[in-house]
This record gives sequence, structure tokens and C-alpha cells, in this order.
Amino acid sequence: MSDLPDLLSLADRVATVARELEIEVALIGGLAVAFNGYVRATTDADLVTYVDPFPFLRRLEESLNAQGFKTKVTFPDDDDDLGGKVKVWEREDDDGDPIGACEVVNFKNPWRSRKTPALRALTNARPVGGSTSLRCVGLVDLIAFKLDTGATKDRGDVVELLVHNPDADLDEIREIAGPFDRANVLESLILEAAQTQR
Repeated sequence: MSDLPDLLSLADRVATVARELEIEVALIGGLAVAFNGYVRATTDADLVTYVDPFPFLRRLEESLNAQGFKTKVTFPDDDDDLGGKVKVWEREDDDGDPIGACEVVNFKNPWRSRKTPALRALTNARPVGGSTSLRCVGLVDLIAFKLDTGATKDRGDVVELLVHNPDADLDEIREIAGPFDRANVLESLILEAAQTQR
């Protein structure tokens, strides 16, 4: 696991560069899970954005490289749910693999239009506070992202987020996050969380 302050620092610096390019970003992933009440191990930082990938991700890569960051850009094709990624790091292990990277995950794929939780999440993201200017997606939007991916780890995160936020508005979660529940598991996850809280 990477050092949490190092991950936050990297994410903050990447977000600052993105904002300078008028690219709006907010924390998602493991760090967002922690800021929403459930602290678990994570090895990277994830930032969500929603931009035309071809001009904006290229500009972001160029600006980050100019500031000394190492980057790898992945552009989308018509098979991708996502609209590309920019992986950013400063340190590498002995094999040359990134340590403690930050990924800017773009949810706008011009080749494959689909409804995503990204726009609402970015609009409603809130400052994390402290010495950082980072913003983090809120609980409901984070659950929407987790349901949208459908991964087993993300389902576990939903249960833990609900357990650690017992006063969460379940009707709001059903209304906002429910449409992204591709695997139709939200009700079972709510039930599992309720049983865990007992």
C-alpha cells in the first residue's frame, strides 16, 4: 500500500494541473471511499473527469510531463465504457512499474455514448478540506460509480459504505445510484449492510 499523504499530495498536484486546463476533476476510488467513511487499503488515487478525451487528455499529459511527472495516456475506442485515462506517477519500483500512481479516469467516450454517474458527481463534489484543494464525490455518487463498474470489490465497498453511513438516505441512493445498477444488486447490498449493522 502506498503512503496516504503521498497519494493525496500527488492527486492534489494532478488536480491543480487539470484545473489550470479547465478540466474539472474529483476523487473517486479508494480515497473517496475513505473520505466517505470507510477506510481501506489502496495503492493509487483516482480522479474522475468528463471531457472530450482527444484534445483534453493530450493537453493534460503534456502539462504534467512539462512539470516532471511520468504519464501514460490511454484513449478510448468504440468498445470502451470509459473515455480514456491518464496514469500519472513520480516513483517506480526496481522493475520500472509505477508506485503510488494517480489515474485521471474520463467517463466521456465520444465513440460510445452512455449515461454515466460522472456529470452529477462532478457537479456535487465537495472539498475534502485541510491543506488540499481536492474535491471528493459524495456518498450517493460514489455508490453510483461502484454499481456502474459491477466489480466484486466495488460491491463490497457499497456494503461497507452503507454500514459506515447508517443514516444514509436509502431512497436517494435508490433514485440516484439505482439506474447505474447494471447487475441489479443494490437491494441485496442494502440488505447485507443492514444485517451487518445488527
